Order: sequence, then structure tokens, then C-alpha cells
Amino acid sequence: MVKLLLLALLLAPLSSKAAATETPWSVTALAGQFDDSRFLDILAADGGETGPSYMGAAILGRHLGHGWDGVVWEGEAQLVRHWGKQSHWEKNAALVVYWTRFPWDHWLDTRISFAQGLSRATRRPPLEENTRRLLHYMHADISFSPPGNPRWSLVTRLHHRSGVFGLYGTEGGSNFLTAGLRYRF
Repeated sequence: MVKLLLLALLLAPLSSKAAATETPWSVTALAGQFDDSRFLDILAADGGETGPSYMGAAILGRHLGHGWDGVVWEGEAQLVRHWGKQSHWEKNAALVVYWTRFPWDHWLDTRISFAQGLSRATRRPPLEENTRRLLHYMHADISFSPPGNPRWSLVTRLHHRSGVFGLYGTEGGSNFLTAGLRYRF
């Protein structure tokens, strides 16, 4: 998957898709399952160590602006509920960068994103081991929309909390593989 995304980024300048006018807001609903694999292993499709812990998220996004051609910036506020092996709420705030130009967009409108931010849990998540309530938040996602109807999209996201190799005073963290729907308005 990583190799496919890198190839797509290299071919993106060949795309004839013009920069779309962004709608100012989005709402996203996601649900997913815990994966005990490392973040980069999951992105390389080498994860799969799932466990009986789940999450659901409601996300409000706001368009912040355009970067160079094909890049869109957004902010996100997230409310996440965990159940199963852990039971708590999580609130996240993140800055998101989207890449929106792919050569196949006239067949299937595609976006990939990467986000960085903060995550605060209402209690220490037991699956994160030796963790803190306040940690770093990160995600990588890919979304697909029908051409000509960018308001609705299917989203798959890797949701990640971590201590960033000890930066937050802990090395604990967690990954959840999620999927859901986004609506832009």
C-alpha cells in the first residue's frame, strides 16, 4: 500500500484534476478495532494483531486553506468512545494535510491525509501500558468519493496515540484500524 501511494504521488502531476473549491466543514463517523502492531507496520500492510477493543469517533473538520496545487489543510476536533478491553472517552485536536490529486480521480476521487495533534483520554488506557492521559495524536487515512460528488466519501483511517518515543514521558501508545463515512458541507 505504501508503494502504491508513493507511485500515485509521483504520477499526481499528470492528473488533470483542477483544485476543487473546498466546502468549509466536514463531519466524519468512524468505527474500528485495536491493532497491537506498530504504526509503520500497519501502513505497510504487515499488521493484523487485532484485539477485543473497539472505538467509535465523531469528527468535526474545518477547511483552513490550500497549500501548493493538490494540498489542502484542515483542522479536526474529535470525540472518541472506547469499549471492550478499555472503556473511556478520548478528545483529540489535530492539524490535517490532504493530498487531493491522483491520476485516476476522474474514475474515483481519492484523498490521502496525515495528521498531527494532541489526544487526551478521560483515564489511562490499559492497552497502552505505562501511558499517560495526554499523548500525541496522529493519523493516516485514505478516502474515496464518486467523481462529481465529493460531499460523501468512504474513509479508512489508522488512528494512533503515542508518547512519541518518550517525548511525553512514556513510550505507551495504541493503534486502531477504522472505517466510516465523511460528509462535507
